[in-house]
Amino acid sequence: MHATGFHGRVWEPFVPRLREHFSIVSFDQRGHGDSDKPEDGYEWTKFGDDVLAVIDELALSSPVGIGHSAGAAALVFAETSRPGTFAKLVLMDPVTPEPDIGAVMASEANPMSDAARRRRAVWDSTDQMVERLKKGSPLAGWREDFLRAYVTYGTEPLDDGTVRLKCPPEVEAQIYIMGGKHNGWTRMERLHCPTLLLTGTDSPVWFEDRHVKAVDRLPNGHAERIRGGHFFPMENPDDTVDAVLRFL
Repeated sequence: MHATGFHGRVWEPFVPRLREHFSIVSFDQRGHGDSDKPEDGYEWTKFGDDVLAVIDELALSSPVGIGHSAGAAALVFAETSRPGTFAKLVLMDPVTPEPDIGAVMASEANPMSDAARRRRAVWDSTDQMVERLKKGSPLAGWREDFLRAYVTYGTEPLDDGTVRLKCPPEVEAQIYIMGGKHNGWTRMERLHCPTLLLTGTDSPVWFEDRHVKAVDRLPNGHAERIRGGHFFPMENPDDTVDAVLRFL
């Protein structure tokens, strides 16, 4: 499950080693990639409902859920809405904030929402977009194959030869506002399946000892730290996959 603003195929460089052992399923969440972009309906519990709908449609039996950021939160909502859905969960820097962070996210002054509304949506080319993201953006630390996957499958060509983001900035902004209006932190207490919490050593979401507090809430979980920031799966995929395979 991908993070806000991305799409299912952002994982392509991540999964070759996982494919040696497992079948891999990913999809574009509502408002992202090739999925529909409704004007509203971005309450985070609905992302969990969408996870369950995909599992039902594909008749998956006791899958392992692996999610990053808001994608990890969607797995929390799915499993707590229908306990026993997943055999195991891997939550990478999940956006299930403690109440203090949630209050900031839920306010209209949410800096991530403001930044999303200002995000450049149209680019001259995918190459231009990749080169710009390498320089001073939050994605600058990504390994280039992840950047290429994000840009290639996260944009659509326009008639004038330019490309446009498939996730509209206004949709992304709505999702960030909704990120502080859910009870994901409380729901973590209801995750009874084996759960691995992976957090970045330099994550602005999981700083100080917040991962320790989260594990205290997990009935059957443990935590590991991975070198990198909030985007450590794309910055340090080798160590991340090592941790996932050890757990699975």
